[in-house]
Amino acid sequence: LVNSSVSITASTSTICTGDSAIFTATPVNGGNTPSWQWLINGNDVGTNEPIFTSTALADGDQVSCILTSSVACTLPTPSSNTISMTVNPIPVIIMENDTFISRGASILLAPSITGIITSYQWTPVTGLDNPYAPQTIAKPVLTTTYQLMVTTDKGCHTSGKRTIEVYTPLQIPTAFTPN
Repeated sequence: LVNSSVSITASTSTICTGDSAIFTATPVNGGNTPSWQWLINGNDVGTNEPIFTSTALADGDQVSCILTSSVACTLPTPSSNTISMTVNPIPVIIMENDTFISRGASILLAPSITGIITSYQWTPVTGLDNPYAPQTIAKPVLTTTYQLMVTTDKGCHTSGKRTIEVYTPLQIPTAFTPN
C-alpha cells in the first residue's frame, strides 16, 4: 500500500463578503492523473482540479480537499489541513432618491450607512462642503452624480450614487406693456 497525502494553501484566509479566495492542493504520491474533491464544511464543491476558487464563502467556513491518487493501491486521502475562513461583512449604503434642485440651492446628502466605517469619500468634490463626511451639503452648479465610497475597519468597502439635477426656474414677468 502506497501512502499519498495532500496539503492545501489559500491565497488568503481573510476576505470581505463576495471577494474570492483561491485554494491550491499540493499532492504527494498523487500519480499522473489524480482526482480532487473540494469540500466546504464537509459538502462537495468545485471541480476536479487542484485549484479551487470561490466568491461564496461565509465567515467560519472550513475548506478542505480529498485526493484520490492515480497510483495503484492507494486510498482517497483527506487533506492534512483545513483552512478556516474569516469573512468580514461589507458595509451597506442606502442612498436617497435622485432629486431636482434649482440653480443656486443646496441639498443635504444624508445616506443611511451600516457597518463600522473608518473612511468616507464623496466624488466629485465639486460643490460639497465636506467630501470626507458621512453627510455633506451639496450645492452643484450643474447636474451632478455624487458617489460615496465607504471603507470599514476591516478594509471592506462599497459605494452608492445619487444624482442631483439642477434646473433654472423660469422668469415670468410680473408686468405687461403692449410695447
